[in-house]
Amino acid sequence: MTKAELCLQKLRELTEIKENYPLANLTSYHIGGPAKYYCQLTELRLIPLIWQLIKQWQMPHCLLGSGSNVLINDLGYEGLVIRVGLNKIDVNEQTIVASSDISLVSLVSTALENNLSGLEFAVGIPGSTGGAVVGNAGAYGGQIADLVTNCLILNEEYRLVTLTKEQLQFSYRDSIFKHRDLLLIQTTFNLAPGLSSEIQRKMLEYNTDRWSKQPAYPSAGSVFKNIVLTEQVLAVLKKTISQEIPDQYRQYGKIPAAWLIDLAGLKGKCFGGAMISEKHANFIINYNQATSADVIQAINFIKNKVNDLFQIKLEEEIRYIGF
Repeated sequence: MTKAELCLQKLRELTEIKENYPLANLTSYHIGGPAKYYCQLTELRLIPLIWQLIKQWQMPHCLLGSGSNVLINDLGYEGLVIRVGLNKIDVNEQTIVASSDISLVSLVSTALENNLSGLEFAVGIPGSTGGAVVGNAGAYGGQIADLVTNCLILNEEYRLVTLTKEQLQFSYRDSIFKHRDLLLIQTTFNLAPGLSSEIQRKMLEYNTDRWSKQPAYPSAGSVFKNIVLTEQVLAVLKKTISQEIPDQYRQYGKIPAAWLIDLAGLKGKCFGGAMISEKHANFIINYNQATSADVIQAINFIKNKVNDLFQIKLEEEIRYIGF
């Protein structure tokens, strides 16, 4: 037996392992082939044991959250796809504790139900709480890092430990989870008491604005990170862009990737069944049974064009699985 087969034999003693499991419908893109193996972790006590087996037997594996910011290969994934499914959310005064599989929709709704303010910016953002923490999701001047107190994680020694906000090393669309082999189990958020009417007003304002700008077709949300406006970036753009950089971008401290893609005249351009959205240039939509190859072609075209025209290297915000 191979290492993978021996590992699977041991894993099946702890949890259900499914084979050739379809993944496309687990993602917001509705793109991708099947996982050779798939399991869902629903018991906290078993997670360290399962994780240790996977690592020690060198089983090819990847984590899949809500699938809202991923692109899966048309050929699928030749390994084990894992989802955390603890389904835990608790409220204690101003604190919410949520397992990584809880959707942002549920987290925001729970805050509203308990008259807790701070998460209004996250209304309408697809995805899981875990994904939002890992990528330090943000919008409308807010970010997840501002609200995190600590995270329960499984470390490289297969121990459950708590990391403080400082230890999580948050930065723009980044955290320690992108640089170390850690498994996020749950996050503790500290919110502020608020008026239900004011919380709802902000949520309605942000949601209305979001839906006025974002396409309705399947997508992975914003494909590229916005560009941090350093002195070096500013100097480059002054040479390559004929118009003035809008004041709101200077105040925000970032150049929207969508602005550069729009300036490059790429809205509406098609690559097979994938299209650069005419509504929001940083969205590549699945408008006609797109394949992962179509989306990759669009991504590479955008990166090359923006670099050629503006000498700016765009960096993907989405995650690739199976490539």
